[in-house]
Amino acid sequence: MKSKTKLYFMITTALLLVSSVSIIQLGFANPSLNQNSKTLIYALPYDFTEFSSFTVQSYATAQWLSAVTSGLFKRSAANSRDWVPDLAASMPTVSANSTQFTVKLKPNLKFADGTPITADDVVFSFKARLTPLIDVGVYPIASQYMTNSSVSKIDSSTVFFNLTRPYAFALGLLASTIVEKSHFQSRYDSCVSTKNATVCNWDASDGSDVASTGPFKVQKIDTTNMVVTVVKDTNYWDAANTKLDSIVFQKVSSKAAALGALASGTINLMDSQYVPYPSELKLVRGITATIVGDPAHQEISLNHFNPYFGNGSGSPASKFGDSVALNASRGRLVRHAMSLIVDRSLAANQILQGLGQPAASTMPSSAFGWDANIKPDPFNITMAKEMMTKAGYDYSKLGTPNNKTGVYPKFFFNVTVLSPNTNPARNQWSDNFAAELPKIGIGVTKHVSTGWGDIQPRTFGSDVPPKSYDKGGFDVFFVGYGWGLDWDPTGLYEKSNWRPVGGNFYNYNNRTLENAISNYTSTLDPVKRTEWAVKVQQLIHQDLPVIPIVYPKSQWAWSDTLTGIDALLLSTSSLEWGNVAFKSTTTTSSTPTGTTTTSTPTPVSLVPFIVTFVSIFIAITLKRKVRK
Repeated sequence: MKSKTKLYFMITTALLLVSSVSIIQLGFANPSLNQNSKTLIYALPYDFTEFSSFTVQSYATAQWLSAVTSGLFKRSAANSRDWVPDLAASMPTVSANSTQFTVKLKPNLKFADGTPITADDVVFSFKARLTPLIDVGVYPIASQYMTNSSVSKIDSSTVFFNLTRPYAFALGLLASTIVEKSHFQSRYDSCVSTKNATVCNWDASDGSDVASTGPFKVQKIDTTNMVVTVVKDTNYWDAANTKLDSIVFQKVSSKAAALGALASGTINLMDSQYVPYPSELKLVRGITATIVGDPAHQEISLNHFNPYFGNGSGSPASKFGDSVALNASRGRLVRHAMSLIVDRSLAANQILQGLGQPAASTMPSSAFGWDANIKPDPFNITMAKEMMTKAGYDYSKLGTPNNKTGVYPKFFFNVTVLSPNTNPARNQWSDNFAAELPKIGIGVTKHVSTGWGDIQPRTFGSDVPPKSYDKGGFDVFFVGYGWGLDWDPTGLYEKSNWRPVGGNFYNYNNRTLENAISNYTSTLDPVKRTEWAVKVQQLIHQDLPVIPIVYPKSQWAWSDTLTGIDALLLSTSSLEWGNVAFKSTTTTSSTPTGTTTTSTPTPVSLVPFIVTFVSIFIAITLKRKVRK
């Protein structure tokens, strides 16, 4: 344990040294390079691989789409971060049973190309989102509460929503992005008639499938250099109050390079997914640094088709040749063993330097209904071996483990560990997991750390329910989810949402958990909904459809010449980009409630802070999950 801890400190120290060198070489310039042109440069560590709201699953795409797309409602940067009208003229009229919503549009709305936005566009947008071959994000949830006849036009500016059952987070569903019917209608007809995946994939890499309705519109997408440039949309209903002329979303591969660019003023905003540590940002002058509780989690995704740790119902006959029920029982014990070799404390407190909290379920600790009484599994190799033994595995058949490393000469079975190469912290704890597996008799064929372009078709972008890694899928896979200000796992764990229909790329099937999630999301009474939230968390903790690792805290850093940035909304891919501006010499910045911020001409001093969301969840809320 001591040698492992020492290794992580050595890695962290090396990163700090590299970052320091980059900053010293570039100097401590005040980041105001783009102030005169009113162009904000935003650095992210990810590739841009999706190009419309129908296909968005990744965090990077969600960030730039939040600047160019709009729905009927949006999150407000006010203290509560409540839903407020965007394209809608006012909040909806709601029926007594909370299933019917009448929404009036603002007058004279237009798409970025000048085409009027009408009720026909709203009805069409939801019709498309309820077509699984077209929409990969909203469909899994929307289909639980809507059919193609659930959304209708009352008149040219009024839309009627008739949900099939109550939904606790209905406003978030109604906030789905609106697209232009005239642009997509013929392609929709072709998709429905042919059911051809290519015809149904509305994801043009030139940005033409975005159908901009937000404060900005796409100017150019450079997929070679990974740059997305958006410019002010003069047809947006609130264009007069949009402060910036343009935003450049730029991939910068390494944290060291991003820190150096922030220090020199080459970029104005550094994404939190670089996981900059407080000690690193103290080296950079002229910035605002903020830590917020991120409504997200990091996990190890599991392929439940695996005959050794799958949950039985979807996996082939296990090596024991048992019944489905016994397969499920054995698989659960193996999953528990794998969970017990995850050193969550190391990940949260040392690798993340306190920017995280050990996770017990996939419900973020900042979400309404989170149960602090459900404790994360401890790091315990001895207990993990006991679980493997209970599952029927005989360690005497593996030989004697190495007295220094604890690794066995033979293994019960082998897996390939798959992880993205974009997050330095995740790189470390995925390496650690791969090193621990052989100590409980699970061999690692290889640890593949690669880009999202290689990962997506194996996992949540697979055209079929993913098989094992050797057959083009995955075995175990490290990923994170950003949930927004509500937690709704609908679509992740239902068999009806196995790929390619929905988001359940785990091949997991547990009817008890499905029912609990359904009750949680459809219960309107806050007290009763909390009871169901606790039940869902307990089931996830017990059955482990995935292995939760940490609840992160997001640390954001941006030029102190900027104002109007809300780190919490940035963390949920829902920033009100129209409010962001470069400060004038007479402008004073206002800091949204719920963040801790330091902005001085001297090195930044940071105080870790977790946002309390009690007031936020008084309102009905939802934001689509994105993968980080």
